[in-house]
Amino acid sequence: MTFTAVMIMLALIMGVYVASRRRVLEHYNTLRQRLVRESVHDALTGLYNRRTFDEVLERELARAHRTSHGLAVLMLDIDYFKPYNDYYGHPAGDEALIAVASVLSRCFARADDTLFRVGGEEFCAVFFADDPDKAAVMADRALAAIDALALPNPASPSGRVTLSGGLAWTQDGNGVVAHALYNRADVALYRAKRGGRERWVLATMDDGASPPGAGSTLERAGADTSRGEQKESCR
Repeated sequence: MTFTAVMIMLALIMGVYVASRRRVLEHYNTLRQRLVRESVHDALTGLYNRRTFDEVLERELARAHRTSHGLAVLMLDIDYFKPYNDYYGHPAGDEALIAVASVLSRCFARADDTLFRVGGEEFCAVFFADDPDKAAVMADRALAAIDALALPNPASPSGRVTLSGGLAWTQDGNGVVAHALYNRADVALYRAKRGGRERWVLATMDDGASPPGAGSTLERAGADTSRGEQKESCR
């Protein structure tokens, strides 16, 4: 074998090695990106997951305090979802979750809005709002958008898929810890459910808190679509 032939063979071997190594690295990078995405996103809806919610809420609270901006947490729960699953089956339930997530993504599409799926049929939005009234507008729009979706739900008195919401707001995040803001939104959601569903309830973080079930002037119902109130939709 001549020297030239040997060099050609070595070049071919090196070329095969480089190409193979490139493919391995590309596969590794693709797999790594997939794992990173799955660690922060909900597999079904593509929204951020609960783990990411905890991190984002901490970060946004710090930013609210640093910039003196109001911050809101809106918990949203699909009404009568278990009976919906029982009636239509879990595949249809998954389709409903995807549809709701898609509509809510359009409601919370501003640069500083972040939307999460934090539980089975539970979603949460974290967003900046200068005052409770502006936060309330976002809650109204979200509930109205799902109501306008007109997804049938025989288990619901309204006959369609609706949401209940718990809205918590803090003026600037000063002295507020993430779990307290989340818990306030969760309590407000509980009150919305207890109050008849298909509505949201607001509680601020900058005044006194009431235990679940107690009356409080810091709460108010909004966007009660069961009474036919028309609000601007984000669909």
